[in-house]
Amino acid sequence: MAGVLSYVSITALVWTRLRRHGVAPADLTPVYWIAMGAGAISVLAGADVLLSTPWDGPVRAMVVVVLTVVARWATALIPVLLAAGAWRHVRHRVPLRYEPSWWSAVFAIGMYAVAWAALGAWAVVGAAVLVERSHRRVAE
Repeated sequence: MAGVLSYVSITALVWTRLRRHGVAPADLTPVYWIAMGAGAISVLAGADVLLSTPWDGPVRAMVVVVLTVVARWATALIPVLLAAGAWRHVRHRVPLRYEPSWWSAVFAIGMYAVAWAALGAWAVVGAAVLVERSHRRVAE
């Protein structure tokens, strides 16, 4: 939870800075993809926690809600980041060429893909728990 709160705080600070001072097209590097990657890593970590710990009740529900919100936020950032890239390279004609910061985008996209795979695995295991419980209740 501390990580999510830190993420929200940093995101608010970055957003405030961008709104107040703007950003030059040359400065809008792929490093901004880290924002999406951080959300994806949070989803991955949360899904791993849910898979490894037999939590029930309100704690589990809270974790699921937080993971859902963070997953949606990371997903919502993708079109924004793509639009920012188009703004930089198409509208302002900043040449599209290799720069080391592209690895930030590669890492973020990789974490996003892994997070959704982990969340999918969590959903399958969660469904199996519900099925098992329903069979126990019927047997009783």
